[in-house]
Amino acid sequence: MFDKKYTIPFLIGIIPIILWIFQMPLLDRFAGFSSILRSLGQLSGLVGISLFALVLILSARLKFFEKIFGSLSNAYNIHHNLGGVSLVLLLIHPISLMLAYIPVSIKFAANLILDISNWSINFGKISLALMIILLIITFFFKIAYQKWKLTHKFLGLAFFIGGLHAFLIPSDVSSNIWLRYYILGFSLIAILAYIYRTVFYSLFVKKYNYLVKGRKSVAGGTTEIILEPVGDEIKAEAGQYIFVSFQDDLLGREVHPFSLVSARMSHNLIFAAKELGDYTSLLKNIRLGTKAKIEGPYGKFNFNNRNYKNQVWIAGGIGITPFVSLARSLTSDYKVTLFYTFKNEEEAAYLNELKEIAKINPNLSIIPWNSSHLGNINVESIKNHCLDLNQTDFYICGPVLMMNAFKNQLKQSGVFEKNIISEEFSLYS
Repeated sequence: MFDKKYTIPFLIGIIPIILWIFQMPLLDRFAGFSSILRSLGQLSGLVGISLFALVLILSARLKFFEKIFGSLSNAYNIHHNLGGVSLVLLLIHPISLMLAYIPVSIKFAANLILDISNWSINFGKISLALMIILLIITFFFKIAYQKWKLTHKFLGLAFFIGGLHAFLIPSDVSSNIWLRYYILGFSLIAILAYIYRTVFYSLFVKKYNYLVKGRKSVAGGTTEIILEPVGDEIKAEAGQYIFVSFQDDLLGREVHPFSLVSARMSHNLIFAAKELGDYTSLLKNIRLGTKAKIEGPYGKFNFNNRNYKNQVWIAGGIGITPFVSLARSLTSDYKVTLFYTFKNEEEAAYLNELKEIAKINPNLSIIPWNSSHLGNINVESIKNHCLDLNQTDFYICGPVLMMNAFKNQLKQSGVFEKNIISEEFSLYS
């Protein structure tokens, strides 16, 4: 099933194909084995560089992406997936061209890879090598977040060098003015987005000053941090998240996203973090009074303005955090059932508070789900508590595999995609 949030990437990839088709008769494009391979190489290069440009644009973390893609986390998810797709396409590009020339001249085909005298081709080789290295690091190696961010800054360099290859080498881009304008225009937007993100982002995006007012353990391995504003304060809706950078010698200046647990429009910002890596493991030791720079808020993970008044919230592990904010802010207009799945109660952050909120607010029902005893929660488990899946909005936050499994199960049960809302930025934290 086609995911609607990929409509824009699909259109961006299909436009150069359409422009390429009208360049010359298709019978000439696919006249024989070599022509077919050459055409495949040309198309993969055109679509690959277009999607690579979109990858850079999406990395700019612009707020209006939330309106276009539903949430900033969706935009980042698309950014991540398109990185892999564009790499595959840009790998197919030289391989297909090389294979296309083998029947004509094996020496010429080999020179496409081995000859280093032609710099218009060399730029393509360098760009592809850089991209391969960077994306292999992203997909196959687990490195420190700040080092990962540093490697991503070189994607702009890889794209720029690849752009030089596209415009210097004789090709459809050089002979088709509309295709040239399309690739050039989109490339310029991508480079500007890259420069904005790496050079000017800190100048144009407002950061709010906060101090660490308190910290406490709310479950085994989970620490809550309370931030108090210094000057202007952020007014966040329930379920939103912020990007936080502490001015601390131990933590450094790394920027990380955290879902808020504080109620909507709260004076203080409160978030909770589970010890899942080096950075989050150090938060329990942060000193009171530590300065913090806050960016945001982001996210549309909110119960307001949805399709139905009946809602099911599904939380897995530390994915409970946005639901705590939502529960603290829940109004009488909505009827909510929260399924909270965890491996043991010692790690179930905020479970007791949620039970107390449910006692006071009859519109909220809490169903704790200890997976160690009950097994993994699934749609069949929910059906016992949800009378009509098709008249309900579903909110999901937790491990990526859990969220993906639930989405697929809900869709297979007839739930429309527009009624499934998820929050997922674990890839970028």
